[in-house]
Amino acid sequence: MADPGTDQAVIARIRQAIASFAAFMGDVVYRRRDGSQIYTNVKIQPFCDDSGNMTRFVAVFRDVTDQRQAAA
Repeated sequence: MADPGTDQAVIARIRQAIASFAAFMGDVVYRRRDGSQIYTNVKIQPFCDDSGNMTRFVAVFRDVTDQRQAAA
């Protein structure tokens, strides 16, 4: 689940992309089990069968916490 600090517009874009079977790429803030924040770059890609029916999504999360902290 995304951290409450994640921009709600990003969450809305993710939901819209999934609903319309579109790809998504953006940054999302999550919380680790210890409560610390982790910044991720998320890529979500839909996959379709030969008939064009969406069959699944694949999401790749990349930890960009160090880059975000260095830029701050």
